Amino acid sequence: MVREKWWTSYLVMGLLGLAFGIILIALPKLAWGTLLILFAAWALLYGVVAIIVSLADRGEGWGWHLFVGLCALAIGIIALIHPHTVGLSLAVLIGIFLVLVGIRDALVGIIWARGVTERVLFICGGLAAVCFGIVLVVAPGEGAAAISTLIGIFAAIWGLLTVILAFMVRSVQKSGSGASGGDEPLTPAAA
Repeated sequence: MVREKWWTSYLVMGLLGLAFGIILIALPKLAWGTLLILFAAWALLYGVVAIIVSLADRGEGWGWHLFVGLCALAIGIIALIHPHTVGLSLAVLIGIFLVLVGIRDALVGIIWARGVTERVLFICGGLAAVCFGIVLVVAPGEGAAAISTLIGIFAAIWGLLTVILAFMVRSVQKSGSGASGGDEPLTPAAA
């Protein structure tokens, strides 16, 4: 089950992703350096939130949250320390970051999410992150404006899905029920 007390961390991560996405969609011709700084800020903040969540509640799955948080923090630091030499590897760094986040989200959906809607949101968001991350790793040089727009679209969609998920988790916390969104929890027999 997704930890209900983590809803605020999902909300913060989702709002950061949504803001990052909107900025990139609105300003697709950002220089690589500016895009890199925005991405580094997003990765650093995401890493810090994931680390805090994992250390605050060492329940089931806390190690994966810690690992992804540390990786996000490392990627953000690398992007800030070497902004000009990173160049096209920005797309590769973002791709690696998205693959890690996507795997984590899909696993949360498969293992801990309760209710069909919550499970589908986690798995779909995770699969989208993995697919887009792989594209960025395989073909990083397609052009700054195109990549930044695609990254913006992905980040906005992922951010919106994560914000929706945060409020679903919060409603479960407030109601005290085991299911979210009015769905019955999935059991192995029902899946």
